Amino acid sequence: MFYIIDYVVFFGMLLISVIIGVYFGFCGKTQTKDDYLLGGKSMSVIPIALSLIAGHVSGITLLALPSDVYLYGANYLWISVALLFVGFLTCYVYLPVIAKLQSASVFDYLDRRFNRKIRMLASFLFALQLILYNPVVAYIPAIAFSQASGISAYLITPIVCIVCTFYTTIGGFKAVVWTDALQFTAMIGAIVAIFSLGVQSVGGFANMFTKASEGQRFDFDFSLDPTIREGFFPILLGGTVLWLYNVALQPPSVQKYISVSSLSNARRASVILIIGLVILKVSNVLIGTTMYVRYEKCDPLSTGEVTRTDQILPYFVMDVAKHLPGLPGLFIAGIFSAGLSTLSTMFNTLSATIYNDFVVEFSSANVSERRTNYTLKLIVIVSGTVCTILTFFIDKMGGLFHFVNASQGLIAGLFVGLFSLGMIYPIANAKVWSLNLY
Repeated sequence: MFYIIDYVVFFGMLLISVIIGVYFGFCGKTQTKDDYLLGGKSMSVIPIALSLIAGHVSGITLLALPSDVYLYGANYLWISVALLFVGFLTCYVYLPVIAKLQSASVFDYLDRRFNRKIRMLASFLFALQLILYNPVVAYIPAIAFSQASGISAYLITPIVCIVCTFYTTIGGFKAVVWTDALQFTAMIGAIVAIFSLGVQSVGGFANMFTKASEGQRFDFDFSLDPTIREGFFPILLGGTVLWLYNVALQPPSVQKYISVSSLSNARRASVILIIGLVILKVSNVLIGTTMYVRYEKCDPLSTGEVTRTDQILPYFVMDVAKHLPGLPGLFIAGIFSAGLSTLSTMFNTLSATIYNDFVVEFSSANVSERRTNYTLKLIVIVSGTVCTILTFFIDKMGGLFHFVNASQGLIAGLFVGLFSLGMIYPIANAKVWSLNLY
C-alpha cells in the first residue's frame, strides 16, 4: 500500500518539474525561436548529457524491460555491445555533419542533400510515429502507479500529461533539459534502491546468479537464424540500427547536440550518453533477473496476483519494499521521471518539427519572433491534448515493450538508411534513394 510519504515523494517530483518550467518561462530568456527550441545554443555539456540519457530512458526501459527479462531471459544484455558501436559511429561519422547543420530540425539536412519532398515525407513519418509513441510513454508509468496505489491509470495519466505539457509549453528547451536532469536523479535513485532491496531479498548476488543460471536465464543464443526471439545477432544488428537512429539521428538528440557550443562538446555529451545507457540497460536486465529468482516457484502471473506482464515490476517493488514507507513513492517517482523526461523532450521536438518543416512552408517570410513563439507553444499544447486522448486506447494493445520497439524499428531502419546514404555516398541523389526504397 501507499503511505502519505509515498504520495509526498511522487507529487513533490511533479511540483518541482512545474516550478522549473515556471522559472524558465517567466525568468529565463525565451524570446527567440532558438531560445525556445535550442536554449540559445549555449547549453553546458553535463545537463545536456543527463537530458539525453533521461530522454532515451522512458518508462519502457524501467518498467517493461525488466518484465521482458523476467519472462524470456537476459539476452537483452547484448544491446550494450551494440551501443558501443553506436557511440563510435555517432562521434566520428554523424556528429561532424550534424554540427555543421545548426538547425533545430535534422530534416533540414534532407532538403539540402536531396530535395524538399524527401524532407517533408521523412518529417511527416517521424511526426506520425511520435504522435503514436507519446501515449505509450505517458501510459506506462500510470500502470506502475495504479498497481502500487490502487488509483486508476485513467485518472493519473491526464494529470501527468497536463503537468508535462504545462512546463514544456512555458519553459521551452531549457525547462525540458533541467527537468530531465532532475528526473534523471530520481530514476537513478529508484533503480539503485529497488535493485539493492531485490538482491537482498533473494539472498545476495551469488545466489541470484546461481539460481538464474539454473533457470537458464543466461543461456544466450548465438544462432544466425534471424527469426529467433532476442538472439545475439538479431539484437546486435537490430539494436545497432535502432540505437544509431535514437542516439545520432533522432530529432530530439540532434536538437541537444546543436544546443552545445561546439562539435567537441557534442561528442562529450554523446560519450556520456552511451556510458549512461549501457549502465542503465545492464541494471534493468539485472533487476529482471532478480525478479525471476524471487518468483521462480511462485509466478504472480500464474497465481493471478497480476494480470499483465507490465504489472510485474510494480508488484515486485511493493513486495520487497512494503516495509519501507517512501520507497514505493521513490520508485513511482523514478518511473514517472523517465516518462516525463521522454515526453517533454518529444513535445518540444514535435513542436520544432511541425513548425520548421510544415508551418514555415505556409507562412509569410516576415513572421515576428513573438508570433513564432506563440505558434510553437500552441503546437505543444495540441500535442499534449492529443497524447492525453490517445492514452485511453493504449490498454487495447498487447505487450508494450515489443509494440514500441516494432514501430520505432521501422522508422529507424528507414531513416538510418536515408541519412547514411546522404552522408557516406557523395554521388547519391533523390532518385538513387527512391530506387533503394523500392
